Amino acid sequence: MNHTSFKIAAAALAVASALSSTAYAGGFQLTEQSALALGRAYAGVGVDGTDVSGMYYNAATMTLHPGTQVQFGGVGVGMNLEYVDHQNPGEKN
Repeated sequence: MNHTSFKIAAAALAVASALSSTAYAGGFQLTEQSALALGRAYAGVGVDGTDVSGMYYNAATMTLHPGTQVQFGGVGVGMNLEYVDHQNPGEKN
């Protein structure tokens, strides 16, 4: 590769990186393993053995629970997706 084309490629890379911006992802994460642990802000959930869901954080807590135990849970998400165009405030999409 000759010297001139290297300078052009370096200049093009510099301009492209100067004009680029950071992309941010919009989303959320639900990590609620149990209501008991959520109420304590997950403090010590992997060591105390009060809840079967502690096995998510520390598999050794299985030794703290006698017999066969099962725990179920669910999460409901309600979203309001109404959008108002700020260009035309009277219109709802």
